[in-house]
Amino acid sequence: MAGRSKDSGGKKSSGGGGGKYRSAKTSRYVTEKHGKSSPSTTVKESK
Repeated sequence: MAGRSKDSGGKKSSGGGGGKYRSAKTSRYVTEKHGKSSPSTTVKESK
């Protein structure tokens, strides 16, 4: 259970959880900047 501390991590500005954008290819969270610049490969989360 080592890699499951995304929710309790303190990183808000760097990549995980800011604008809730996810990559369609890797299903990983990306920054809002990346999500807006690559709308064809990113999905905006609704929550």
